[in-house]
Parts: sequence; C-alpha cells; structure tokens
Amino acid sequence: MLQDMFGEDCVHFNNKQLGITVDGCTVHIDPLTRAVVFVEGGTEDETFREMVDMSVQRLYDAINPVF
Repeated sequence: MLQDMFGEDCVHFNNKQLGITVDGCTVHIDPLTRAVVFVEGGTEDETFREMVDMSVQRLYDAINPVF
C-alpha cells in the first residue's frame, strides 16, 4: 500500500524500520509502535508526516482482526 501511494523508489526498509522519502523529507516508521518520526537533520513536512501516519494506521486497522 505504501509503495502504491509513494512509489517503490521512495519506500525502503532498514534496521527493522520502514522509511519513506519524498522530496528530501524522510520519515521512519517503527513497525512495533507504528510511530512515524522525522529523520534528524532532514526536511520536516508535518503534512507529509500526518499523511504517512494516517496511512500506517489504516493499514494496521485493515490487517488487524477485530475481537
């Protein structure tokens, strides 16, 4: 889903963290906590971070069974 939204070249997986880079702005996603944070020293775009955060939450909700 994230590759469909942002492109295969923009999504990367390193050191158990998922990263997305668009227009020089990079965020990392912790798969355990689903926290989306900016990479230190990079460009910060709050709208981009919120969009990724919402996408991660929706993806989690879609694959998590409801009990």
